[in-house]
Amino acid sequence: MASAVAKLRTRIEGISLSIARQKEILQDLEKQKSAAQGELNAILDPMSRMPLEISSDIFTRCLSTSPTFLPRDAPSLFLNVCRAWRNIALGTPSLWAAINDEGIQVAELPKLVEAWISRARTFPLSLSLHGSLLAWPHNGTSNRNYEAPAGVPAPVGAMVKQHAHQIQNLELCVPCEEELEAMTFAFTSLRSFQYPDGNSTAVILRNLTLPALRTLFLSQLDITPTDFLSFLTRSSPPLQSLRVRLGRVTDSHDIQQYLRLLPGLTDLDIERPIRPIRFRLPLLLRTVADLLPNLRSLTVRDDIAWDREDYQGVLDVLTSHRTSLESFRIIVHGNGSGNRPPDDIVVALRQLVEDGMHIHIGTKEQNEIDL
Repeated sequence: MASAVAKLRTRIEGISLSIARQKEILQDLEKQKSAAQGELNAILDPMSRMPLEISSDIFTRCLSTSPTFLPRDAPSLFLNVCRAWRNIALGTPSLWAAINDEGIQVAELPKLVEAWISRARTFPLSLSLHGSLLAWPHNGTSNRNYEAPAGVPAPVGAMVKQHAHQIQNLELCVPCEEELEAMTFAFTSLRSFQYPDGNSTAVILRNLTLPALRTLFLSQLDITPTDFLSFLTRSSPPLQSLRVRLGRVTDSHDIQQYLRLLPGLTDLDIERPIRPIRFRLPLLLRTVADLLPNLRSLTVRDDIAWDREDYQGVLDVLTSHRTSLESFRIIVHGNGSGNRPPDDIVVALRQLVEDGMHIHIGTKEQNEIDL
């Protein structure tokens, strides 16, 4: 019996060795097949035969205006088509330079942001951040003094700080003032800063230094002229474009205090508050035009009904600045009913359009001057 057991064990060992050898052969064949498939794809796929700069340009044109992290969307989609497409995608830093975290869970976000920034290499970054800057991915806490264990990605705010010199465009929608107070560093290359949904403009502008800033979008002008001057003095930005909701600004004197600090503006987009204000539209336009000699484009957004005196004042301001102002828009919220200028004013405004000025009065979709 002992002899039979020994023979069976020997036989099983031999079979096991044969299985192991066959597995090695199978793995080798799988690798050969994959390599051959890759070579075939390279021959048949025109994308693989193109120079990298051309295929990269094609991939870049497939991006949406706001790329997402979703695997079914570009650029992540390119990673899962074939090896050639993956290599092209990973060899194109611009594909990964626009980062939008909207809808992504805290636990997933730092790892995704870290991967995209790594793939973008030294390419200028555009970030649209809607979640927490301080939360740690393991449990969502916002304790800035917490030390993460090895292997746990840092909060998004830490990565933003690390790559602040590389960020060129930043949209910030953070949940609380504590988040804003953490933004105390300089963005030396930031050209465009948007803070569209916040109520703490004063907090963030007191902390940030933006020496390269050209475009600024603020949801509320709740910062004092003194603090705004401090921000401008500290940053010395070549600011050219400003979009802002006037917020607490209720009269022309308040506006003058801010605009006197920005004589270099060429593009101004302002939204008047819904609550009653103490100055009429022509006075607003005249104040803006007189204080901003380099202004080329002016947009006013509100839903206040205007009368003939308002429109006549608008016409007078546009006529007196027709050689410098290139574009003027009044964007009306809602359906815009009741805000059509009188017919004779429309005729005069159309003459300015014929002379080369772009004029839009009405809703986003409907221009009363075109009718």
